Amino acid sequence: MILGLALRFNLPIEWARYSAMGILAALDSLLGAARSELGIDLEGVALVAFGWRIFQNVAVIRRHFL
Repeated sequence: MILGLALRFNLPIEWARYSAMGILAALDSLLGAARSELGIDLEGVALVAFGWRIFQNVAVIRRHFL
């Protein structure tokens, strides 16, 4: 992460979705390797995090139209 902050580069906007999915896949791999040590169900954590983001986005959309 420090290397990414030190080396500033721009990606085309078309790659934004793919780079986000790549980052999530990398984090999933790293956390999946540590799952046995953590003793946490990571699927449940991901469900809560993504659910929270969905409700935030719906709230922003609702405020925009009201």
